[in-house]
Amino acid sequence: MPCLASRIQSRIERRLGDRIQGLRVSVDDKHVTLAGRCATYYSKQLAQHAALGVLEDERLENEILVGLLH
Repeated sequence: MPCLASRIQSRIERRLGDRIQGLRVSVDDKHVTLAGRCATYYSKQLAQHAALGVLEDERLENEILVGLLH
């Protein structure tokens, strides 16, 4: 079974395609952090909801930056 970070990253990529650039998912004990960049707050929220669908009792920190993509 893939690790938690891989499962979350795969789920976000399947649901959002390339809307999150430089997506990184890190897991430290029961703390999960999302990082990367996207163009809209809506995409950031979609990524968060996709991650929450995988989590059980872990804490999620969404550090995805919203702004112009290059």
